Amino acid sequence: MSDRVSGEGLEEVARFRILLETDGARQSIASGGVDWESALVAAHHRLAHIEFRMKSGSVTNYELWRQCDWEFHEALVSGCGSALHRKLHKAAFDQFRKVVALEYRAVGFRGLRIIQEHKAILDAALARDGEACATALEWHITAFFSAAKRAAPVKQAMVS
Repeated sequence: MSDRVSGEGLEEVARFRILLETDGARQSIASGGVDWESALVAAHHRLAHIEFRMKSGSVTNYELWRQCDWEFHEALVSGCGSALHRKLHKAAFDQFRKVVALEYRAVGFRGLRIIQEHKAILDAALARDGEACATALEWHITAFFSAAKRAAPVKQAMVS
């Protein structure tokens, strides 16, 4: 039996992440107050700052970007009102990242496109438009998933 996660595994993890993150975002939008908005704006500001520096080539600190990316996505769902939801979202987010890193040897940063996707998510959340935010999130995750699927997966030997 192999520990390798297949391309179908990435699709399954992506669907699970979309389910948790879109629902968490909708709940946060419905019940999050000014503290939630402030945390989301601050997390996006940090993320955008590092993304623009990475896009220009002045910074290539992918570990810092991954941390800022997580903080933004976590801030988005942080107002959902459920510690369990947030814990499961973290697990799905981490699994998605793990599969992408192991199977596709990708870090997740996709230049201007990902910057625009994050901004669309932020704008919809701040406009308190749960459906637009969910659509932007799904686009964001599936856009990465589609790009990763086009890349050739790392070939690993099957171990019985």
